[in-house]
This record gives sequence, C-alpha cells and structure tokens, in this order.
Amino acid sequence: TIFPCTPRTVMGDDFVFVSDVPEDAEWTLLPSDSAMVEGLLEELQVLIQDAETAGVPRVAAAKLRSKLASRTLTVAVVALAKAGKSTLLNALIGREFLPSAAQPATSCVVRVHHERGCRGRLCGEDGDVLCEGREAIHSHIAERNRQRREDKSQQSTAVSLDLFADIQALQTLGGGVELLDTPGPNEAGAGLEMEVLAALKGTDVVLYVLDFTKIGTADEQHMFAMLADAIGPLMQSVHSGTQRIFFVLNKIDERSRNDGDLTAIRRAVAARISSMLPKPVSASQVIPVAAELALLSKQVRDPERQNDTAFLEDFLRKAKGECFKDEVAPHQYSAVALSKAAQIEEQSMFADLHHAVLVEMFRKKTVLLSLPICEALSRELAALRNTAVVERSTAQKTAEQVHAALVEMQQTQAETNERLQILESRLSTITQEVNAEAQKYFSCFRQDLEYAIPQLFAPVPNREDPDYRRYVAPILHWFHGVDLSLEASSREQLERTVVQINTIISRVVAAKWKLYSKEMVGAMREKRAQVQLDLLAEAQPVMQNVIQASSESLQVPLDDEVLCASATSFTEFEADSREAIEKMVQRKQEKVEKMKGETRTRKRNLCLYNYTQAYTESVPYFVDQVVETVRFQLDASLLVSQWLAKIREETEVSQATVTRYVEEQIASEAASIHDQIRSRCQALIAAVQTQQERQQRGYSDAKASAAVANESIRQLEGLGERAKHVGRRLEKAAAAGVAAAVDAA
Repeated sequence: TIFPCTPRTVMGDDFVFVSDVPEDAEWTLLPSDSAMVEGLLEELQVLIQDAETAGVPRVAAAKLRSKLASRTLTVAVVALAKAGKSTLLNALIGREFLPSAAQPATSCVVRVHHERGCRGRLCGEDGDVLCEGREAIHSHIAERNRQRREDKSQQSTAVSLDLFADIQALQTLGGGVELLDTPGPNEAGAGLEMEVLAALKGTDVVLYVLDFTKIGTADEQHMFAMLADAIGPLMQSVHSGTQRIFFVLNKIDERSRNDGDLTAIRRAVAARISSMLPKPVSASQVIPVAAELALLSKQVRDPERQNDTAFLEDFLRKAKGECFKDEVAPHQYSAVALSKAAQIEEQSMFADLHHAVLVEMFRKKTVLLSLPICEALSRELAALRNTAVVERSTAQKTAEQVHAALVEMQQTQAETNERLQILESRLSTITQEVNAEAQKYFSCFRQDLEYAIPQLFAPVPNREDPDYRRYVAPILHWFHGVDLSLEASSREQLERTVVQINTIISRVVAAKWKLYSKEMVGAMREKRAQVQLDLLAEAQPVMQNVIQASSESLQVPLDDEVLCASATSFTEFEADSREAIEKMVQRKQEKVEKMKGETRTRKRNLCLYNYTQAYTESVPYFVDQVVETVRFQLDASLLVSQWLAKIREETEVSQATVTRYVEEQIASEAASIHDQIRSRCQALIAAVQTQQERQQRGYSDAKASAAVANESIRQLEGLGERAKHVGRRLEKAAAAGVAAAVDAA
C-alpha cells in the first residue's frame, strides 16, 4: 500500500501530493483509502479461518494464506509468435536483454524481476548465476532458443530462466512485480502450447499483445479459446472493476492512411477481437503502441550505447534515412540521436501504455493479488455447500425417493470408476514420455564423460573439435600442474599421481552431474506441470458428470466444482524429489539386505550424490600392470576403462531409480486428481446414505437432520457471500482509485 514514486508525478486525489523536493529524491505516495483495503485484507484473513472451521481442508486454507501473504504480482506477456512480446518487454526494461528476430525468437519462459541498480543477471531455476551483463545475457538466451529449435528432442523440455534487471518502467512505481515472457504457442512444430499453459498457472495479470498486421487470424481465435480454459476469471474481468487482462496493440507504426485514424483503428480491432472473447472489449481497452520505436528511443539513452558508433549509425539511418551522413558529422551522432529519440518515443505512444497499464496495476496491486483468493475460497465453499444441499434434499424426501436417488448415484459412481480406469490406461504413455525426457540427461552425461575422460590422456588432443571445446576445455584448469602422462621415476610417485588424478576426476564427475541433474530436475518439474494440466483436462468432464448426475438424481441444483492440482517451486520440487528417491533407495537396500542376509551389496546412486564427497574412493588400478624399466609407467587405457565402466554402472542404477520414481510420481499425480473425483462422488453418496439411515429411525430424526443441514447451508452460503462481498468491495476500492485519477486528470 506504499508506492515509491518520482517527486512530481501527480497520481490523483487519492494520494498525498508533495512538491518542491529535489528531482533525485525518493518518496512514497500514501493512498487515503489504504486503511479500507487493509481492513478488507484483515477481513479476508478472518474469512479463511472461518471457512477452515466450517470444513475447508487445512491444506487448501494454508495455500490461501500463503497467497495472501505474497506481495509479488505476476504479469504474463502473452501473444502469438512474432507479435512483439520480447520487444515490448525489452522496451519496459529499457535495454535489449531478450532476443527478437525476423523468425520466432522465444522458446524459453523468462521471468523478469525488478532489482534497482542491477545491470543484468541471468539465473537458472536453481538460482545459480548463468551470466551477467546485457550482451552475455542476450547471447545466452538466444543460444538456448536456437538449441531448442534445432534439436527436436529438446522441444519437450520446458526451460525457465530468471532475469534480474533494473526495469526502467517500474523505477517510479516500485517492485513486487515479475514479468513473464512466454513462447508463442502457434509456432509450427514447436509444441509449446502446454508450456505456455503451465507458465500461466498462478498468473495474476495478462498483457495480451496483438499484432496490428495480423488481427483476428485462426491462430488468434485458438489462442483466446485456450486462454479462456486456462485463465477464465482473468478473461471475464474485461468489464469488471478490476481488469486483469490488457490488450496491447503492437506495431501501430506500420499503419497506413487507408487504415483510418487511431480512434477508428482501435474501434475496429476491439470489434474484431470481441467476436472471439467471452465478453466484448471496448475501443478504450485497446492500447496502441510501437514497441520497437520505444525500445530504440530507450537504447539511445543507454550510456553503453552512447559511444557505440555502429549502433548510432544504425539508429540514425532508421530515423533520418540512408543519407543521414550528409547532414550529421560523426562527432554529432550522439547529440542528434538523443534529440531524435525524444520524437520517436512520443511516436511510440509508450507513455500511454505506461499510464493505462502499469500505473493502474500498481494502484490496484493489493486488490489484484487478493481477488484470486476470494475466487478460490468460493470454489472450496461451493463443494461443502453441495454436500449440505444433498443432505437437506435427502432429509426432505420419502424413503422410496431416497432409495431411487441412491441407486442412480451408485450407478453414476460405477460409471465414473470405469471412466477413470480408461484415463488411467493412458498413464503408461505419459510415463514413457516423461521417462524419455529424463533419460536424455543421463545419455548426455555419459556422452560428456565418455568423450572427456579419454581426451584427458590423449597424446595429441583435437583442440579444434567442437566436442573438445564443449566437454574438455572447461575442465582443463582442474588438472593444472598435474602430470597426465602417467610416468614417474618411482613407484610411490606414480601412485601419488594416480591418486591425485582419480581425486580430480571424481570432482569433475560430481560437478558435471550436478549441472545435468539440476537441468533434469527443472525439466521434470515443468513436465509435471504439463502432466497435471493434461490430467485435469481429461478428468474435469468426469467431475462435472458426477455433479450433474447427483443433481438430477436428487432433483436439486448443485454448484459446479473445479478440480485443482498443487504447484511447487523449483527448490520445493528438488527437495521433494531427492527425499522420495532417498526413500526408494533405502527401501531397495533394506530389501537387498533382507534377501542376502549378512551380504551387504550397496550400489551408489548418482541422484543422491553429496557433491562435495562424491567418488571419495579412488578407482583401483592394476599395480601388477605397472611396467618397471628405467621409469615407472601406467597404461592410461586401464584407468580410463575402469572409470567409464564405473560411470556406466552407476548411471544405469540411477536411471532405474529415476524410472521408478517417475512411475510413482505420475501414478501419484493421477491418483490425487482421480481421488478428488472419487472422494466427491463417495461424499455425496455417503450424505444420502446417512440421511437414509436417519430417516429409517423416524421422521423426527430426519427432520432434525434437515434442520442441521439447513443451518450448515446457511453458514456456508453466508461465508460464500462474505467472500464475494469482500471481492466486490476490493474491486470497488480499486475502481474508486481510478475514478479519482480520472477526475484529477
């Protein structure tokens, strides 16, 4: 509720306005209605507690509290391929970190975090820094994208990166926002649709980028349908007090005279996309921008570009034409470019986007974070209410009616189990796909070491070989000062050298596996999210059938119920995976010990490496094979062959463990979703059976049961209304802030 801002920015009547302070000062604007919003948040906390008391599961309530405590707003930038998502994000950042090109450039999900003063830092999902600086980051992401597009085997591997930078567009607004750059799901053969849907889970706001040159295509229609299923409430918010999806019309600088004026264009675009949306969009909700012009104007102001003659020439060529050198001398490039940048920025209409979207989002940030909680709470309460309605309806029916309804519901239960069995038959296919994904990393790990270790001892290594540069060159510094010839003047010296080499190789193997395993865990986590979406899409119709059939059997209206699946962070997923694999290995070891009695056969598992202690045992070499002449020598092939045999053996063990883990995980995910359906089906039947038993004991007991059910319904409906009321008041508070800003303007 405290918004950092520049000194002379007028934010409207809702805010305390301070003037006559230094330009470089930082201060905060205090919304006069912040007390009301904080009061609503406290009311929402109490509501969650009351809902938990009324029967909402403790785990679900804990997730709602966690979301309420979060202060980070996730804003996804979504569009078809080549609509200009990355260019728009670069313009928001103020520097070109994200690649954009004539061909689709984004195939990785990139989360952009605002960090004041940061010149750019790129991290993997595990938090490890991959590179720093604009050029290095741009090259790294471009190379990742290129590899995924060229290597078809990598296209099923979701890649997520975290970019930390000082986002210029947020400097006057504050932090607590992450921007999400998503791939275009319509690129032919890329298979990115499920990846986009997985990335949208947990998104609070969507910036949908429209390409002015390609409005209303079949791909666009498919995209809107996909979003309607994935983020329905956001799509429905177009005309609510708190809009959660914004339509940005990019490439507006490419319009011609035949397209009419800007007002006519916005009206036409709004009409075109309204035909594909659940609710119509007004012309004022279509925000035109020329992202490429905005980025150019900001690049010119970047100190790194001021002395970049090639960039300045390219900019002036675009701004003034091919003959710009006839008018501008080299020493004038910078001054003229800065002057021209101001004109281009105005033409880009980027300031309008800033005020229409970013300022409004920050003004409503608390509300935007709270509304999804109200919606989730309403869904939980709806399920409880359905059960209570079934109890009341049963208590009010005759014994014959209850029996008939129970028979129908049990028949529905049997049909539901059959349908779930059919869905479970697909699990083997899904398991094979996920296992194939995991096995790629083991294969790459073996390929890496099977090339690198022999090359360490090669008399004349091929340093120009791309594989040498990729696998061997990065580890050579580990062997600095070590004699790899495996010759010595004494047996003791040779033994010391071999032990030293073994120790270093063990560290290399551990370090390489750490990299591969981190990537594998990240890929498995993304794959898990995609599997969840796939399972939910198939299981939701079954759930709907259960509710509809129960409603028809009892002749009473029931609310729709929505299935859900849990989402975890990379750290949580990695910890859970490691713990699960450790337990699997422990069970296996206990089984082996039980079968073999006193025999203790224990295979090391790569997945369980303690990276600082891996391979502490030296690989044995054949002392008998030491040739004693004038000097002592060991055949390198013996050392290499034993290392490779050890790596192959342990990798096979690890692969088998991961295969079992994947099978258990997918079975668990499916069981979790299917159990939600079975438990709801059983809960509704149990409610009928309970009332039937009470009815058989006498009318007075049944009447009392109906009274109890009535009270439960009244309580749950009251909680549901409170949740909706809090949501409406939050939206009203946000709308009041907008109205005040309009009045001030």
